[in-house]
Amino acid sequence: MAYIEVDIDVDNFLNECGYSEITYVIEWLQNHGHLEKEEATKASNRVSIPEQEFQDALDVLYDKWNMMNNEETDLIINISKRY
Repeated sequence: MAYIEVDIDVDNFLNECGYSEITYVIEWLQNHGHLEKEEATKASNRVSIPEQEFQDALDVLYDKWNMMNNEETDLIINISKRY
């Protein structure tokens, strides 16, 4: 069997991975004892302060959608369509 050595920048590789590839890497690390299953869950639950503030604002809007006028709901829907 031939042995080939390839030099790959790990950051570049991971940045190019999609969700399914990242999930596969996490599962591989867990299955080979490099990462505890609880660690991956805890890390995925951590968010930055601005992200948490944004999520809280979205939660408020979600709970109060029926109190908004058509212009406000249209604005939110149009913003979401941009992304």
